[in-house]
Amino acid sequence: MAFMDATEWKAKWIGLDNSYNESDQLLGETRLAARYLRKEFEVPAIKKARLYITGLGFYECYLNGWKVGADVFAPTATDYTKQVNYNIYDVTDLLTSGKNTVGVILGNGCYFTMRTGQVRNFGFPKLLMQLEIEDTNGRIQVITSDESWKITPDGPIIANNEFDGEEFDAYRLLTGWDQNGYNDSEWFKASLVAEPGGKLIAQRNPNIRVMKEIKTPLCHFDSNRELSGRYGAKYGRMVSHTRKSQKRSTRYNGICRTPYRRETTLPR
Repeated sequence: MAFMDATEWKAKWIGLDNSYNESDQLLGETRLAARYLRKEFEVPAIKKARLYITGLGFYECYLNGWKVGADVFAPTATDYTKQVNYNIYDVTDLLTSGKNTVGVILGNGCYFTMRTGQVRNFGFPKLLMQLEIEDTNGRIQVITSDESWKITPDGPIIANNEFDGEEFDAYRLLTGWDQNGYNDSEWFKASLVAEPGGKLIAQRNPNIRVMKEIKTPLCHFDSNRELSGRYGAKYGRMVSHTRKSQKRSTRYNGICRTPYRRETTLPR
């Protein structure tokens, strides 16, 4: 059930309103690494739990290592100064009595522009999340996004937007970041950030989902200095492939370029 009134929101907008990665580029053809956020919390015996969440531009939420829902590219984009969609999930089966961990990845989507001067830029990615848990005694516990969360831009998704796709550096994997006991001592403390301005609305339309996976032909490229290759077919936004190459690989409209020698596996 959606919130009937804005006062039911106890959560705060959080994020990281700055650029910290050397590979980030804030002007022209922009680049901005995804933000990873996490928080550990404890709950008693659980009767039911419901998650209210929005992350701008896109988000993926995990509870104890399990992805919440099957949606991708959520929430639906809007003019964020007028309306902000949020999603609701029943997450009872993803929680356990005792310690739990919630993790969220924030992507840029249509919020942080892919081209300055050509596309409207709303700001750096941000999160609003409220988890309401009812225990077996009928008591309600509320876990919200606030300044107690930890955040880092130093994850494997080093750039992402709707125009250029995603760059994934497997050397930066954060194994176990969305599970109990992960050492986040070097992460930043999440900052309270400005609201986007639009009215929070429970999203009325369904989110995008993966309906079918198509296996692509195996392609091999090899070069001592630079390689480039183009797939023979064009699919949607998400292409999965594994490539052994030189250094960290980047992708531009299906063309792969890697200027240095090193081996990398790109799962997505």
